[in-house]
Amino acid sequence: MNRTVLWSLALGLFVACGDDGDQNENGDSENDTSTADGGNDGTENDGTETENEDALWADAWSIFSTRCGTAGACHNRSSGGPGGLSLPSDDENTSKANAEALKDNIRSEISSGGMPKDSTLSTEDRAKITDWIDSL
Repeated sequence: MNRTVLWSLALGLFVACGDDGDQNENGDSENDTSTADGGNDGTENDGTETENEDALWADAWSIFSTRCGTAGACHNRSSGGPGGLSLPSDDENTSKANAEALKDNIRSEISSGGMPKDSTLSTEDRAKITDWIDSL
């Protein structure tokens, strides 16, 4: 066989099996979303965002259900509470939806000291609530 033909076949095989040229300056594939440590750079949802939001909600809910939505509290309308937001301590799903809808108002009232009425939240409890709001 002719040398030119062999070199042409070898070059064709090399090009066909080689890289598609989709690399960045570090030599990494442009489509690769994993990080060097095997993690994910956040461009694909690997479930951790949802887990984090759920954990932050659990922290906020522990405050809402024990301080804000208990029987007789401001945010329990079924027991005559005067608060504009219903956070019934016996209905977590309704409370979460209501709180998400008014998250900006909650942040403002907690930050200004307007809530809770006639008492205060610790710095840690305020942070738990605002961290949950920030995760939305």
